[in-house]
Amino acid sequence: MSKVAIVCAFDTYFDRVRMLRTYFKHKGDEVVVLTSDFSHREKQKIQYYPGADHLIPAHPYTKNLSVHRLYSHYMLAKKMKAKIEEIKPDVIYCLVPANSLTKMMALYKKEHPEVRLYFDVIDLWPETMPINKYLSLPPFRIWRKLRDKYLPAADRVFTECALYQDVLDQKDNHQFETLYWARKELPCSFADLISEEELHFVYLGSINHIIDIDFITEFLRKCNEHKACTLHIIGGGESKDLLISKLKECHVAVIDHNKIFEQEKKQAVFDQCNYALNVMKESVVVGLTMKSLDY
Repeated sequence: MSKVAIVCAFDTYFDRVRMLRTYFKHKGDEVVVLTSDFSHREKQKIQYYPGADHLIPAHPYTKNLSVHRLYSHYMLAKKMKAKIEEIKPDVIYCLVPANSLTKMMALYKKEHPEVRLYFDVIDLWPETMPINKYLSLPPFRIWRKLRDKYLPAADRVFTECALYQDVLDQKDNHQFETLYWARKELPCSFADLISEEELHFVYLGSINHIIDIDFITEFLRKCNEHKACTLHIIGGGESKDLLISKLKECHVAVIDHNKIFEQEKKQAVFDQCNYALNVMKESVVVGLTMKSLDY
């Protein structure tokens, strides 16, 4: 039996974490999960999170792209390394980002070479952000290097899709392996509520700086010229109000369902819709998204 520490900075990745816990438990391993006491999704402190054994204190931040966020992640990674030193696991399974976790877990591996270290690359930061023309600037080079320099320290590196191995220039490196995003599927009923006279689209997830609001607006405006269109929104995000206002200017109907996490409730919205519509800016590097599983 091994003692396994699963390290994850963000609540948004916990579907993956829960399945990993189940996998290691079935092998007979002892599993502990470390995560942040700051919800990246809600931007607020949390006292308890299902599936987490240790909530590590993190500095709050409000913007997804800010110095405060990078500082918060770096300090969190240092604290997680300190907690790992207390736990003394045989195996560390670390989800990336935060990129700073890559450095801290690699340093721990260097100090304790007997530990088996696995990195699981879920997102590419800063490549997943629409700042392609700035990626060569020092702050973003340093941010990316925090990940790239220390990934080779792991015994194995998983990526959620093969595309990430291309971007990381590791396509032929046998140390890297694709481990697709998965989630426990619950039984769910379906109903055909599609209208023949109208077109209904659904947007699922956060509407933020990586979403191509101009393209979505123009696409729906043109569709609306041929058949009455409605966009259903499931989610939040700092750019949601902007998208809604632009669509109303184009006389495209919007139904805002706000955040829904229960599969049956999401399915009730999907049952009304002809198409899913999630369009990110062209410069964003994205693989298999979590919302793809819902669709």
